[in-house]
Amino acid sequence: MHEVAAALVEQIGGDLDAAFRLLQDVSQGQPPAVRAGLARALAQALQAAGTLDRLPSGNLAQQAAAVQFFRQTLAQSLGLTADQLRSILPGAGQQAETYAPLLDEAMTASGIRSPTQRAAFLAQLGVESQNLHHTTEGLRYTTASRLADTFSRIGTAKAAEPYLRNPEGLANHVYSNINGNGDEASGDGWLYRGRGLIQITGRANFRGAGFEDNPDVVAQPRFAAISAARWWRNNRLIDRTTTELNYNQFFGVVGVVNRRHLEVGSRWAAYQRALDVLGGRKARK
Repeated sequence: MHEVAAALVEQIGGDLDAAFRLLQDVSQGQPPAVRAGLARALAQALQAAGTLDRLPSGNLAQQAAAVQFFRQTLAQSLGLTADQLRSILPGAGQQAETYAPLLDEAMTASGIRSPTQRAAFLAQLGVESQNLHHTTEGLRYTTASRLADTFSRIGTAKAAEPYLRNPEGLANHVYSNINGNGDEASGDGWLYRGRGLIQITGRANFRGAGFEDNPDVVAQPRFAAISAARWWRNNRLIDRTTTELNYNQFFGVVGVVNRRHLEVGSRWAAYQRALDVLGGRKARK
């Protein structure tokens, strides 16, 4: 099928509109698997011909819609690649090689499948995991004022002093009696401190992701990805990201991940890159 698609694309000069009409005509009445296979083959042939990276001509809206369709087809058929992940999170570097297949598997298993859903999910990971480089929350503070600013439960800089260079004590204090944790003496705050690519925190969140009995494993790459995708699903963010989000909608999603909306600008920029890379952006008229 790929050879036939390549020949057809060459015959029509790589014209996107013509390829889209051809797909509709040839696949009419065919089983879904045949239509999907032809769409994938045409998309790969168009990509090889350079058409998907070429500035559109003619009817811009139709061309843009065709580009979106074929790029989305590619994204869905090929899964998440390391190059795509690096384009979305430029600071990921070699970590993209490790995490691309793991994230693709985790997203698929949790129902994060469409380009817009994946774009919104992946946009959060760059900030939460510092471009996929950290999967355990850093709780070692050396400055009292910064510690007090970061955790409202601390209060004043003076009150923060006992928790400087004391990550376990800090976690047990600021995470006590929330998200299913016990009191400070229980040690739950430290045991269920943030881990994974989206830094899930608290006994209840670890339970929901399936890791209550083994929270340390969430720091490992595969489970860092799985826990993040499960947390996203459990918090019903899949339904909120089925279409391209405007800034206010995206801001609301960020608030679920990070109540303080830290580095929302970086998240928004990553989301824009992800929409372009994964083919989830609406056709522009």
